Amino acid sequence: MGNTLKRGYKAISLRDLGASKSLSHHHTPANRLDEKPKAFMRIEEEDQLDVIFDAIEQALKKFQHGTDQRAPAQYLGTLCSGFNDAASMMSTLSQNCESLNSQLTIKNLSAECYTLLCDVLKSASKLHWAGAALSLVVYVLEQVDQGSKNTSECLSLLLAMRDLAKHIRALLPQLPEADEKLKTATSLIAQGTVLCCTHVKSGTFSKLCFAGSTKDSMDQLRKLIEGVYPNLTLTAVEKVLERTSKLTRQISLPLSPSIPVYPSGKVGLDERVDVVISMLEMEDSEMRAVVLHGMGGIGKSTLGDGVYAKLNFTKGRNHCKVEVGESPSVDKLRDLQANIMERLSGKKVRLGDHREGSRCLGQFLGNECQEPLFIFIDNVFNADVLTDLLPAELTLPQHSRVLVTSRDANACPVLEGMGFKCSKYKVEELDHFQSRRLLCLHAFGGKEAAETEAAAEKQNNFMSILRLCAGLPLALEVVGKYLKSRNWDSASKHVVDSLQSCDSLTGNKENRLYHSLEFSYAQLAKADAKSFLDITAFLVDLPWEMVSHVIGEGRLKALEELALIKQKLDVDKVTRVHVHDLLIALGRNKETGIRVWSDGALWLPPALKEDETDMKKIEGLSLRNCKEALPAETLDVLCKSLRVLILENEVIGQCSNSPYQLQLLIIKGAMPFQNLWKLSQLAVLSICEVDMDFKDFEFPRELKALSLECKKLRELPTNFQDLHSLHTLDLRFCENLERLPAGFGQLSSLQMLELGSCKSLKELPDDFGRLQALQYLDLGGCENLTELVPSFGWLQKLQMLELWQCKSLHKLPDNFGQLLSLCELNLHGCESLQSLPDSFGQLSNLNTLSLASCSCLTKLPDNFGSLNSLLELKLTDCISLKEFPESLNQLTTLQLVHINECNLQTVQELVDCLFIINEDLLYEPISSPWPSDESDYDYSD
Repeated sequence: MGNTLKRGYKAISLRDLGASKSLSHHHTPANRLDEKPKAFMRIEEEDQLDVIFDAIEQALKKFQHGTDQRAPAQYLGTLCSGFNDAASMMSTLSQNCESLNSQLTIKNLSAECYTLLCDVLKSASKLHWAGAALSLVVYVLEQVDQGSKNTSECLSLLLAMRDLAKHIRALLPQLPEADEKLKTATSLIAQGTVLCCTHVKSGTFSKLCFAGSTKDSMDQLRKLIEGVYPNLTLTAVEKVLERTSKLTRQISLPLSPSIPVYPSGKVGLDERVDVVISMLEMEDSEMRAVVLHGMGGIGKSTLGDGVYAKLNFTKGRNHCKVEVGESPSVDKLRDLQANIMERLSGKKVRLGDHREGSRCLGQFLGNECQEPLFIFIDNVFNADVLTDLLPAELTLPQHSRVLVTSRDANACPVLEGMGFKCSKYKVEELDHFQSRRLLCLHAFGGKEAAETEAAAEKQNNFMSILRLCAGLPLALEVVGKYLKSRNWDSASKHVVDSLQSCDSLTGNKENRLYHSLEFSYAQLAKADAKSFLDITAFLVDLPWEMVSHVIGEGRLKALEELALIKQKLDVDKVTRVHVHDLLIALGRNKETGIRVWSDGALWLPPALKEDETDMKKIEGLSLRNCKEALPAETLDVLCKSLRVLILENEVIGQCSNSPYQLQLLIIKGAMPFQNLWKLSQLAVLSICEVDMDFKDFEFPRELKALSLECKKLRELPTNFQDLHSLHTLDLRFCENLERLPAGFGQLSSLQMLELGSCKSLKELPDDFGRLQALQYLDLGGCENLTELVPSFGWLQKLQMLELWQCKSLHKLPDNFGQLLSLCELNLHGCESLQSLPDSFGQLSNLNTLSLASCSCLTKLPDNFGSLNSLLELKLTDCISLKEFPESLNQLTTLQLVHINECNLQTVQELVDCLFIINEDLLYEPISSPWPSDESDYDYSD
């Protein structure tokens, strides 16, 4: 550290300080210092300051808790090596002060020394000031005598000086060059240095004997230093508000992307992630892309997820992820294009076809996006798909990046043709050491200790299994999961014998991987194998809870424990069933003809055109993106055995039979069945864009999940409250739904209720609070909802509440604070809400609160500080919020505050209340993962 810092310093000379034997109090050193700019403590890179901080922290810790009279030698050596110029400066200052000794009183001598030191610091630029201030702290820390009578006050003052310098260091990018508060902070550092030098045992200032350096003066200065923090923070906030409102915005719309989660328990991932991030060259202004390519199951998506999460794009809506998959239909491409636009803009998008989508996407990315973008396109089988998904001529904001995972290395030339500077990274298999760790991780209950791995190698067949899995992560995972909790000797022998019998040693890596997956499937019990085939044929990417109603939670967990399926949280915070492409292919290869799917084909599958005998065996049918109409007569033949039916194409006519074995029914566009209420086995029902009003419709009594998206729906049937088994009800985008039926509160099993964008809904039923099982409630976009019913506070299990864009909502019920399980509350855009109820502070489990764009909100309740679990608070664009309760400084758990576009007086009060809790509190919303050069951005709204 020392050599690096020495190269950056420029020593200060006696002549630079304007020393003279003939100085008088009428012509002070400070006057002459202003005549000539000085260069002092030249630190060229900000990361050098961080190195200094590390040394200071260690030295302070040893000084405070050590048993020696001074900090241990190894720390002093570290500090001394880089701060010779600080000592030189102090020595020079002492000499100058001595030259004044015959002409000035002791008191004036102290003041002259302080003025001289202050001017030296002021002469440096922002970055150099931080280096100089820190150097002075280190110098005093090195010289101070721990045995002095005022040691504790000296140490407290040093800590305050350290914190002030650290605070300035964090705000450097936002502070203007000649900021008055920065000058004040500089003066305080200088004054603190002078006071602390009283305690130097035999240093350059000891002979000055400052009479004013008392315990009280130190304590007073420490309080002044601590008091300057909020004002200094306000300076940076004001500057940010002037020029970076676009870059720092945080809008909690329902389409806001969730924060990516770094994959856990992935051996060898960290090193690869760092390599890919370096290839992305985030500081380069050009459009760049990186393609992660390799065979299936090698870990491309996991690596991409790791990169996506480590970049940690939490500031603004400037990132998105889409998953393409094998042979996407034109309709899926259109949906992916809409998805990109939705995630980046926060607005719902409707597109005609993928050609229109390509054109609209190009206009959106080129014209509307001003911020740098990061787009992660996962699981591209064929590089040519990118030409259909993305515009041919793509223009993105500077510093934008695209990350692609693909089995096709030719994705790189395709992206280069669109204007990207592209690099490719081949994902290879794990080495022996990594393979060993991964197998141990899955086979031995997550124990990764070296002794566990060493013991595992002594197990029979361990090395053979490693060789057979060939360093392929997916193979090691499924084999390891099978071995877990089984007798090692018999289970491992079974694995080796089975894989060797497939002749996998002589095959290529793809064959080895496939045989390991096939082995895992072969071990399933008959019922679990049936469930696995149902999932791979029909249920991939459906909500986990919905699938559990069909398959059973126990069987889902059993398949998950064998790594054949996984839970995956999507950007809408819905947990879905995820299956690897290779496992989907395996399941479909095992199909015997009782499950039929269109797989994106335009025409009906051949199996629906065979004789009735074969058709009667079909248990599941999925027609997605199929353009050919299905005759009702064909559906009548299938009704006897059908358990799963997904129809997104037209049905000609009405069925005369009913599918009494049906467990899941997804219908789009037409309802071919009468007497649906007779389907006693039906657990999941989804009806979309069906021309019905449902007023006299009767639903099956045992239904567990129901989704309706129908424009004609104005009210639900009067007997709707009889669905006592209903767990999930999704009525989003039912724009004409005016009310919920009386007795709605009798849905005693209801856990999730989605009423988002039900624009005509004006009120909730009086017994709404009787939904005692309710955990998630979405009322976002209910623009005509004026208030919540008094019984609302009875929802004791409610954990998440979405009330975004409820523009007419003017109050919350008085008992709102009784929602003791509430963790997340989104009131974004509730522009008629003027206040929060007095009971609001009782929400002891609330960790995320958005009050963004609550433009009429004038104050927060007095007990707001009692929200002792609050982690994130959004107050953007609260233009009427002019004051905060005194209790706000009790929010000791608060980690992130969003305050841009607020009244500046509001910002100042917020800073005064909160900054004393956590000095890093306000840095998060005003920072960015992108370079901070102003010339690279358009900050206009």
